[in-house]
Amino acid sequence: MYSLVENLHRLDLAPNEREHAIYNLWTKFYEPQKKKRSDLAKDLGLDESTVNRLILSHEDRTGMRSAVVRETATTEDLHITRGLEAPIRRELLEKKAKGEIAQKELEDIAATARGAPPEKQRGIVEHVTREVHKARELVQVAREEARVFSKGESARVEIRVGADENRLRRLADVSKDVRSYFTVANIEMIKNDAFRWKAVELMEKTREHCDRVLRQLQSRKWYKD
Repeated sequence: MYSLVENLHRLDLAPNEREHAIYNLWTKFYEPQKKKRSDLAKDLGLDESTVNRLILSHEDRTGMRSAVVRETATTEDLHITRGLEAPIRRELLEKKAKGEIAQKELEDIAATARGAPPEKQRGIVEHVTREVHKARELVQVAREEARVFSKGESARVEIRVGADENRLRRLADVSKDVRSYFTVANIEMIKNDAFRWKAVELMEKTREHCDRVLRQLQSRKWYKD
């Protein structure tokens, strides 16, 4: 047993190998002897929460149907997606494995959806994923603009058009979302009076903001022309 503990510190193990080794230590040696996970953590020189995370991640990994997730997901990936519905969790982990979303994006999407009721998680994941992709596109365009700036005005104009198209598409998407959500039906579906008035207040603030921006735009020379 102690030889296994020493090897864990010596070897550069992949996440799945590390989880498997610690899981074996727990189930074959510590648990049968009625020891606690805190005992295992102490012997490993780790905190108990890390040991719990590794054991849970091993159980999660072995239960995954997706081979790519079992092979490539990190312990942290499995931890931050725990609590999501199984199909949604698998889908997100596959996207991360294929490079479709980055680590920070996985964290943001999972954190947003995890606290939602199961029936609403897919809708939230799809919405946040779209927003993440739009943000990534804008960042890429901005980087490209900076890269080509020194190459001449013609190249900059060409990239500028792409940036403008992205921003216009983003504004169109926001406008569509506002018109889809700010409806009489949606407001009246809120049964709690206080919450319903909060929704009305949000609509009023949105209208005031749009009116203020329009007034500012009307003072611009290009607007008058």
